[in-house]
Amino acid sequence: MKTTKKILVVDDNEGIIDLLSFGLEMRGYEVVCAINGEDGLDKFLSNSFDLVITDFSMPKMNGNELATSIRNFDKEIPIVLLSGSVYDKNVVLDETLFSLTLPKPFDLFLLISKIGRLIEISETVLV
Repeated sequence: MKTTKKILVVDDNEGIIDLLSFGLEMRGYEVVCAINGEDGLDKFLSNSFDLVITDFSMPKMNGNELATSIRNFDKEIPIVLLSGSVYDKNVVLDETLFSLTLPKPFDLFLLISKIGRLIEISETVLV
């Protein structure tokens, strides 16, 4: 029996959250949303997820801080960074924390395809 995969989406932009939720739910994923890194970490710690999508620049806790905190609890979960800060030379990203890094704006269909592949890969690694 195929189980529904659960994805945590963390972004302070409601438009991005709505777009990702809609696209992912249309593809059969269960989506839980958080409006900042701190909220995202709380939700991560109280649920079980197959993948996390996060923005970089957010109030209370940025994407690096969130990914670092998540990695303290789960070293294997795929974490996707979606951010307009990807090419900003003043922003220091720890790319080792992320399974995939994509700039905003992003192609929703490409993102969903890559998410499916990351979940497949993580399942093979865990088996």
